[in-house]
Amino acid sequence: MLIALWHMLSKKTTHNDLGHDYFQQQNQDGIRRHHLRQLRKLGYEVIVKEAA
Repeated sequence: MLIALWHMLSKKTTHNDLGHDYFQQQNQDGIRRHHLRQLRKLGYEVIVKEAA
């Protein structure tokens, strides 16, 4: 928190909220791989097809 405050004060900017799902949007491939791996561990065969 102090680091964020220091950057805002030193650059004379306001707080910019990135949103509640910012990190999920940044790492969609990693999240997809994680969930596929979990399903395979549970014994499911997974075929991924992108939605139209």
